[in-house]
Amino acid sequence: MQRSISGSTSKYTLIALLFVGWLCDYLDRMVMSLGVTGIAKEFDLGPSEVGMILSSFFVGYAFMQIPGGWIADRIGSRKLIIISVIMWSIFTVLTGLVWSFASLIVVRFLFGIAQGGYPASSAKSIAENIVHKERGRAQGIVMSANPIALAIAPILSATIMATVGWRPMFIGIGVIGVFVAICFYYFHPASAINKKGTGNVEKGTSTKEVLRNLNLWKLAILDFGLSCVSWGFSSWLPSYLMNVRDIDLVQTGIYASFPFMAAALAQIASGWWLDKFLAGREKIAMVVAGILSTIFFYLMFNTESIKLSIVYQILATFPLYFNLTLIWVLVIKIFPAKTVGTASGIMNFGGNLAGVVSPMVMGFLISASGGSYSSAFWFLIVAMALSVVSILTINMKGFTQNQDEAKTA
Repeated sequence: MQRSISGSTSKYTLIALLFVGWLCDYLDRMVMSLGVTGIAKEFDLGPSEVGMILSSFFVGYAFMQIPGGWIADRIGSRKLIIISVIMWSIFTVLTGLVWSFASLIVVRFLFGIAQGGYPASSAKSIAENIVHKERGRAQGIVMSANPIALAIAPILSATIMATVGWRPMFIGIGVIGVFVAICFYYFHPASAINKKGTGNVEKGTSTKEVLRNLNLWKLAILDFGLSCVSWGFSSWLPSYLMNVRDIDLVQTGIYASFPFMAAALAQIASGWWLDKFLAGREKIAMVVAGILSTIFFYLMFNTESIKLSIVYQILATFPLYFNLTLIWVLVIKIFPAKTVGTASGIMNFGGNLAGVVSPMVMGFLISASGGSYSSAFWFLIVAMALSVVSILTINMKGFTQNQDEAKTA
């Protein structure tokens, strides 16, 4: 039988810890979206080189997804979370100490590897410690930290950069991460692993069966399409607002935060809706959300009004992040805790491969078009269309059957 946390206080403590961990995870990586404007000036970098910097993190991050999930299944979520938070905090500090374009690429690559173990170990922690019927809500709350961080990062980084510059910003945020790792050490419950230390005590699907699950690979493709939009949009939004909409640094930080506040609400709502109302209707909900997001992204860069552009950004990100949460919830509800780390890593590999591709492709498109962002945003439209097509190929009957088996595992 699955071991779960006894007592609501411990359950809420775990959710709060994972929430803070994700908050720092995204803050530490996303301050680069605005921080890179100062870096580009200091090192005299063009859009293509900026795209390479933004993508270098995701090369390491994507590379670590499947190994990170496998390691989480072997040593338990707690150990890997602590190691990951400490290491990425160190590389955040080192980002503030770089001396060249090449050193920045190396540091951001290693930073990506360090962070790569956290997503799967966080999902595994929920599967290990939260009862099945509450996993959707727990995952939705935890993942709402991501867009909240995306909302905070532009404001925080703009304020700090305007005051002390980009180097102290990275150093200070990295130091905060070390304190978060200490909190995990003292308050995260011990992982439920068997006596040999080779997996969770819960019986269920083997790793080989996970790798043979065709629906999981389709989810990875879906995550790729959605994340191309998410990472491309979040990485280039500050530059778009400053260079195209002619908004100053501080206002850019404020305006860039609005869409991700809406995204946080979407992630909290989607996990709860899946637990309560969407069982058996996930495919329809995701297709509708994907179409709506595509429409609003198109309207965003084709309106002359700055205010309408901001409104469309908000309306586009809500359904986008609704779908991003839904795919994570499906994984932790369908796969038993024994293999949820590996399953999450495989799915998230697709999402973070998008993080490698999307910022860099958008940078090249902007350079090739002489500074125009239109072709870059058309790339996002195509990626969103890909995600809708991939949703249509998923066999939800297989998911329903596997989910029923997971409940009784």
